[in-house]
Amino acid sequence: MFWGVLLVYRVTLLGNSLITLLTRADAALHLPMHFFLRHFSAAERLYTKTIVPRMLADLLSSGPTIPPTGCFTQLYFSLSVIAE
Repeated sequence: MFWGVLLVYRVTLLGNSLITLLTRADAALHLPMHFFLRHFSAAERLYTKTIVPRMLADLLSSGPTIPPTGCFTQLYFSLSVIAE
């Protein structure tokens, strides 16, 4: 399960990075539609970087528990990315 999640995580980050790179590199892609696409791509990249690394760590550990401070920190970053 760990390797499958890791593969999807890397493909997601690569795809969103490519969207950002391509919409910035080509002058024809500077329309408002592509601006919002780039913005949503960056938001998804941040949201993915907030959630998945902790999930991968829990998949590798024998007792996957999260302390309350870690839970609130993850919740804060998740909600701040969504509210963006």
